[in-house]
Amino acid sequence: MAIPWTSVLSRTLVFSLLWWGLTGGQELQWWLGVPAIILATASSFVLLPPSRFVWHRFFSFMPMFLVRSLIGATDVAWRAFHPALPIDPVLVQYPLRLSSSVSRVSLANVISLMPGTLSAELRGPVLSVHVLVHRPDIQAEISHLEERIARIFGEPIQTA
Repeated sequence: MAIPWTSVLSRTLVFSLLWWGLTGGQELQWWLGVPAIILATASSFVLLPPSRFVWHRFFSFMPMFLVRSLIGATDVAWRAFHPALPIDPVLVQYPLRLSSSVSRVSLANVISLMPGTLSAELRGPVLSVHVLVHRPDIQAEISHLEERIARIFGEPIQTA
């Protein structure tokens, strides 16, 4: 399978910027940096094959992510400092409809943007989510977030 040149270019750019940041942009460090960047780029394709990452969907996801993260943090802080400690924790098992491991891990990492949630375990096609307060709509919230992640990766949602 041929690797898309855009993937090579974008990963090389990311590793070049990382090297530039680590060395403070010193020109004398590039003699070591160029081979390291080439090796890092080649290794990244072995460790993480290219996927259809849709940048404009990622950037449109970020405002929602930031707002929901703030709401989630405020909700957890309010519950932690409330004298009655209003929690009713439960562990929810969510059957994933995403097929690639990259999109599944991404979903597990951003699940905490929902108020009072935290990914507990990702085992194959099932994600365990710790929820501070059991809500009947938690499955629908996770499903909506899963659909947003699927669009970012250009991945179809599998149906049962």
